[in-house]
Amino acid sequence: MMDIERGVRSQVSTFFSLRNPVIFRLEMGHKLKNIRERLDAIAEERLKFHLREGIADLEVHDMGRRQTSSLVNESEIYGRDEEKEKIIEILLNNLNDHGHDDVSVYAIWGMGGLGKTTLAQLIYNEGRVKGHFELRIWVCVSDDFDIERLTRAILESIEGGACNISNLDPLQRRLQEKLSGRKFLIVLDDVWNEHQRKWDGLKDALR
Repeated sequence: MMDIERGVRSQVSTFFSLRNPVIFRLEMGHKLKNIRERLDAIAEERLKFHLREGIADLEVHDMGRRQTSSLVNESEIYGRDEEKEKIIEILLNNLNDHGHDDVSVYAIWGMGGLGKTTLAQLIYNEGRVKGHFELRIWVCVSDDFDIERLTRAILESIEGGACNISNLDPLQRRLQEKLSGRKFLIVLDDVWNEHQRKWDGLKDALR
């Protein structure tokens, strides 16, 4: 399915993982569907919003794996307030309304150049989000959805330095220790992989 969708419409760009919230439910799908429809409409007018991601996407596929960071110049972004507020409301309200311990996943879908990374950056750096999560972690995935690499990248972001653990099992156990009892937000940007076993393998380390 990814081969069909890759150049056409739906790239899994970003997902959010939360501690202390909710299992992904059908009503979340409906809310995100509305956001996705709005984003698709914006795609037709993205030049008007002065979004630069479209240019970056065109260049990056020729040069190999793209790299993104959480930094964003908000003064150059227009027309994203509605989408940003809807997603922040979903994130924060779900944390407030549910007390059980689990990992929730939220995805922003859309065609390349739509501004999905920009939207995720705006949410990641919003004051209410910063105040709500003890840990915020940004990882650029690109084409290589390797569980060991992603686990190490998340762990290095938390610890602020290189991690020399070479095997997946001790890596995941170390990550679980670092996340235990803490409220966290993880953004995985530029995700193309829809292999359920790989997603589950990463989520297991976040529980």
